[in-house]
Amino acid sequence: MNQVRTSAIAVAIAATAITGCSTLQELSPFESKRVEYKAAQSGPALEIPPDLTAPKFDDRYKAGTATLSGVNAANRSAILSGAGGVLPAVSGMKIERAGTERWLVVPGTAEATFPRVREFWATMNMNLVLDDSRIGLMETDWQENRARIPQDIIRRTIGKVLDSVYSSGTRDKYRTRIERGSNSTTEIYISHRGMEENNVGTSSSPIFRWDFRKPEPEYEAEILNRMMQFLGAPREEASQIVKAALAPAAVAARLDQSQIVTAGNVSTLAINDSFDRSWRRVGLALDR
Repeated sequence: MNQVRTSAIAVAIAATAITGCSTLQELSPFESKRVEYKAAQSGPALEIPPDLTAPKFDDRYKAGTATLSGVNAANRSAILSGAGGVLPAVSGMKIERAGTERWLVVPGTAEATFPRVREFWATMNMNLVLDDSRIGLMETDWQENRARIPQDIIRRTIGKVLDSVYSSGTRDKYRTRIERGSNSTTEIYISHRGMEENNVGTSSSPIFRWDFRKPEPEYEAEILNRMMQFLGAPREEASQIVKAALAPAAVAARLDQSQIVTAGNVSTLAINDSFDRSWRRVGLALDR
């Protein structure tokens, strides 16, 4: 549900600024699910929905006295200011798929790839609540996708001055799983989770609650597309690769990949794939 927070001052500003004009940033026509987290607030000013429980992590994940929020801020400042220097482009990237699962395969070691992926999330203005290279996992905080807000003339006019009066009523988070692949490659798995704010009360007495949205794999595809561009793939090439990976898989191929096997009172899932790939696919399914 899209929400608009209005106030007297916002209406007044809209009345005086309605003659102004603005342009929308041109986005790739490939994007069926647009993402725009750069305009969202970060750090202490970010309003995390109260119904979203903050994750609890084992003390083993702590490293020294540095805080993850400090690392997030430092990474973002360094990336956006160009302090990190020009990083070499990664050639030979591709997207592989098995059924409905898709992942990015890049040349190089997991040790070299992990910090590049961390830098990518910094450019997306996404704070990390889990960042552990030992187990190859990153997880972003819940963040609002501003691209879901309708871009009408009133929104564009008021948004110039008081962008915070508008809210999309949704939150997104992503989990990144980085695994060692074959032939000196690294596999990057992205899983998306989304929530939306729904009114479970009445129009006169609204009661808002955060509920999980249905799976939207297009968001994962868009993040893979942008990650490929960040790693050096030309925009058009990355879009074409991801678009091809989004093509529906053959029904027969999907049916042959797994089946339920029952022996007595015990049922097991048999996957027609190698152990390594099956392990990663099960992990991605659980992440979702």
